[in-house]
Amino acid sequence: MTIKTLTMNTTIVTALLSASVALQVAPAYAETGSDLKTTEERLNTVRLIIKRESPAGETYYDTKTVPLDNLENEEAELLRDPSVIKVERDMPVFTPRPNVRNVPASSAAQVFDANADFYNDPVFDNLEYFRPGEQYNSRIQEAHQRLSFNNEVTIGIADGGFANRPEINYIAGHSFDYGRGPAFYNADVGCTGDNLYLHGDRAAQISGAVADNGLATAGVAPGANIVAGRVFGCDGFGSLFSVAEAVNWFAGNGPSDVPALSEPVDVINLSLGSTIDCPTYIQDAIDNAIAAGIPVVVATGNESNTQVSAPANCNGVIAVTASTASGAVASFSNTGPKTDTAAQGSGITIQNPDGQTFLIGGTSFATPIVAGMVAATLSDLPDLTPADFDRIVSESGKPLRVNNDNRLVGSGIMDSMLFLDSAGLVRAFIAAQNALAGEREQFAEALSHPAAQTFLEGATGGSSACDIVEFDGDFVDAPDQGDTLRVFSVGNNQPLDPTNAVQVLADTTDSRTVVSLDAINAELGNNRQVGVARCDVATGSNCSVALDTIRGFDLSQVETPASCT
Repeated sequence: MTIKTLTMNTTIVTALLSASVALQVAPAYAETGSDLKTTEERLNTVRLIIKRESPAGETYYDTKTVPLDNLENEEAELLRDPSVIKVERDMPVFTPRPNVRNVPASSAAQVFDANADFYNDPVFDNLEYFRPGEQYNSRIQEAHQRLSFNNEVTIGIADGGFANRPEINYIAGHSFDYGRGPAFYNADVGCTGDNLYLHGDRAAQISGAVADNGLATAGVAPGANIVAGRVFGCDGFGSLFSVAEAVNWFAGNGPSDVPALSEPVDVINLSLGSTIDCPTYIQDAIDNAIAAGIPVVVATGNESNTQVSAPANCNGVIAVTASTASGAVASFSNTGPKTDTAAQGSGITIQNPDGQTFLIGGTSFATPIVAGMVAATLSDLPDLTPADFDRIVSESGKPLRVNNDNRLVGSGIMDSMLFLDSAGLVRAFIAAQNALAGEREQFAEALSHPAAQTFLEGATGGSSACDIVEFDGDFVDAPDQGDTLRVFSVGNNQPLDPTNAVQVLADTTDSRTVVSLDAINAELGNNRQVGVARCDVATGSNCSVALDTIRGFDLSQVETPASCT
């Protein structure tokens, strides 16, 4: 499906779910009553979003801005056209002005010694969602110690208020509204002074800021590439259809008048929304992204409702609500059956480009924690799909500390370690050894006898004792009866799953087994990784990195005995 843009007059606005809160107070409107008129009331026009089918059977969208007093006639006339599939309105909604307060960095939040010296960014020690060992938060720091960040990842952010700053690695951007064109930074589109709006900058910081460079904060996916789709003006107003255009652009299927990205993004962050049902044009854009293998992470909204906003209520997205650092549902959060998970969204410390430190809040800022975690996971396991992440999110939540109103928050507070467990990223590596390691080295001469070598080659495939690696299954303290010790391989970017192995190198019910170096090197040479499991490989019932019945294997950690050199 493509988007064909005819009329780009933005006439209807959609709401950012920023509702930024200082010191965990409820969102407040900064505008006066006279400012609450809808764009329809101001301009007496409505933008219609028209889904059409071409003679070749392809579907596409165009738009038409019509007078409000002739709206129904225009809709009826369009629907008489046989090429028109559907006509929808770009619905009017209102954005609360962010309510943030300047707070000295030293008092912005409790400083946690556990974080000290992990990263040197000025506000890092205030980031409670990074704190290790935290029962009611996401403990991102522990995940960072587990991840390798082997592959570049790119986060697409549809928002407004982007600032050009060294700790954010913007690789592309485009404005889809309020000055359509390549300029997207605040300074380039005239967003300064009273019109300064930094919502997108904050989402970019939380999700992907460069870490350990002494600037501002650390991102959940540190140093991720950021692609900015500017869909809001300087004051936070925008068009929901422009959001759909940005999502399609992120997925490699953007409007014809917007230069295509060199390649699609890896995950999309939508810290925005509208209190309406999911429009077809947004759902189609999300479907395009998911079909391209891109997870879409969306804020649920800040109206304290028991139903989530659009596009969090669209199918296929990961809908994120906000929790507090102490494990409660943030008072402003929308929750409900469509909610998938929660992350800290109140009392988050952030630093503006001018160095001022603020506490902010909103589901808008819980969302980039989850989007950043998706991106960070993809940096190690780039072949994971949106369906994989749906499962991972459902398996990686933990209970709230308190939920007196029984709010529906999906799987609970996202735990980054459980997230990586569900993704199949091992927590530890097995301590394998050469067959001649330790005291056995004294038998090297005997084992080099031709008869011994013939026996070893027949039994293990190794040409000599020096070419054999021994694996010990004692990393599982109390194996279940019938558990198998399996040495296996999977693709380099795949979860270590012994039930879905590319090759099984050894299988035994004994506590130890051996594999030849030739067999291991053959797997590594075919871009595979080797793992070891001690579990019920027939059913997979107790095969889990979280249970520590699956471990990774690193050949470089196997020492070569002196007699083998």
